[in-house]
Amino acid sequence: MRNHLATALSAHNLDLVTVLPDLTRRVLDVANGAAEAREEALRKGQTVQAVRIGDAEIRAIATLTHRLGIDDEDVLDQLDAFAALAQAVGQVIRTNPELGFILARRLRDLEAHGLADDVEQHAHRSRGTTELENA
Repeated sequence: MRNHLATALSAHNLDLVTVLPDLTRRVLDVANGAAEAREEALRKGQTVQAVRIGDAEIRAIATLTHRLGIDDEDVLDQLDAFAALAQAVGQVIRTNPELGFILARRLRDLEAHGLADDVEQHAHRSRGTTELENA
């Protein structure tokens, strides 16, 4: 099951890098909307309605993950892979800050502005450190 997610995505000509963030956003939208509705129902004393909303939330998330063949192990594997990638990128930027600026520009092209800002700040800090080391 370890590579089930990647296999399922490639069988449908889908790209994990584009599908996973979209799926995550959709699941979070559903979960957040349901959580708000559940809290409102509880504030109004509508306990039965709050339980139904919670059940709908769980079913929506389960349906999305089931249709893509995602299980907990797949998600954990992907999170571990993304963490390793982030660590490697950080280390590369530390030794070559200019690559960080290139990456930040590309992230902005992809409308990942917050991440681009973080990468660019890391590149600026690394540039200062690299210049000090080379002096």
